[in-house]
Amino acid sequence: MAKYIQKRRRRWYAILEIPEGVRHHFQGRPRFVKSLETESESVAERRAALLVGAWKKDISEARGQPEENDAMYWRSVLKRAKSEKERSRIIEQIHEAAEIIGSVNVAEIGMDPTQDPEARKFYGEAVGWTVTTREHIEEWIASQRGLKDKTKAIYKSDVESFAAQFPNLADVTRASVRRWVTKLLSERDLSVKSVRRLLSPVRGYWRYLESINAVSEDQDPFAKLDFGKDDSNGGFLPLTPDQVCALMKSAAENDDQEMVDAIDVARWTGVRIEELCSIEVGQVHNFSTISIEDSKTEAGVRVVPVHPKLVRTLKRLIAGRGEGFLFQDMKSDKYGDRSPALGQRFSRFKSKLGYGPRLVFHSIRKTVATQFENAHVPEGVAADILGHEKPTMTYGVYSGGSSLDTKRKAILKLKYPE
Repeated sequence: MAKYIQKRRRRWYAILEIPEGVRHHFQGRPRFVKSLETESESVAERRAALLVGAWKKDISEARGQPEENDAMYWRSVLKRAKSEKERSRIIEQIHEAAEIIGSVNVAEIGMDPTQDPEARKFYGEAVGWTVTTREHIEEWIASQRGLKDKTKAIYKSDVESFAAQFPNLADVTRASVRRWVTKLLSERDLSVKSVRRLLSPVRGYWRYLESINAVSEDQDPFAKLDFGKDDSNGGFLPLTPDQVCALMKSAAENDDQEMVDAIDVARWTGVRIEELCSIEVGQVHNFSTISIEDSKTEAGVRVVPVHPKLVRTLKRLIAGRGEGFLFQDMKSDKYGDRSPALGQRFSRFKSKLGYGPRLVFHSIRKTVATQFENAHVPEGVAADILGHEKPTMTYGVYSGGSSLDTKRKAILKLKYPE
């Protein structure tokens, strides 16, 4: 680097000879010369490196050689930094390079060089501010081990929606995220609960970006977001026993025996729709109990007694089969999930009966819970049947759970109009 710097009086200058063949592009000047504004040789060498690099780029362009992206070069150097000290030093060099770029454009108008649009663009690209928000989505999704394919697809869709709103990482600020959340709650009329769910994978993606140094950890743009009052009003409502029977009647009138049977199993067991769709023939034991083995929680893995009025339906569904799903003809989506199609069909039936959006298939599970409460079934017993966690130390940690006989007595308290 010494050949590119020269000391004049007490100050160091950067110097680069311009080849004769391209001097006409630079008003015939034989060389580039610029004060480095320092008496320190080491500082001069560091500053000259960036300045000379910019000059060489100008010479290459004058020769008609392809332009290389210096910002991307510095970005790659920054990514390879092995320590915070090295990272800070590189960022300082990038800042100086941006000043050099800006000084060429704004020197005539007395503007701060770093405010020049070209200089800001260079700096943003070099430090990663203008990295596209979607650049690391695929690698983040790949890092989410243990998630089902459907969940990964939902997460990816949510983050891509976020990326569509904020194309570059530099666009993501606390203020801009606040405005986006307000827009979701007002213009798109999403509930607070829906917005919180949408933000969950987005926050996860941002934490991943922090872990790979794609964004700074200094300021979390999702911190202290005020969602206002939760307007979900408790979510879904329970169906009344009469409404459950009305839905079964509507399904029968539409020749949808599978829906009739699904509601019948749900109303006598309280199983979740995902659990119902995953029950296999081998999990029905002597038409006396059903083992729920595929559940979203550890507490959901349980044994549920069979109500006597459910036996006939189970026998017809199994009809001598020794394996396979209890609902063998139920269609699966591309992720192998059988519950969405059933839920959509249920929604059509309940809409025809004038039931609102807060009454869904899950409402049948709430019907069962409501009946248990009104029949004075102990909450711990109801939790063991429905597959809920028991929060108390005595029952949740030390108890082995309700006996099969105790659960059967609770199941027998379920009643529906004939």
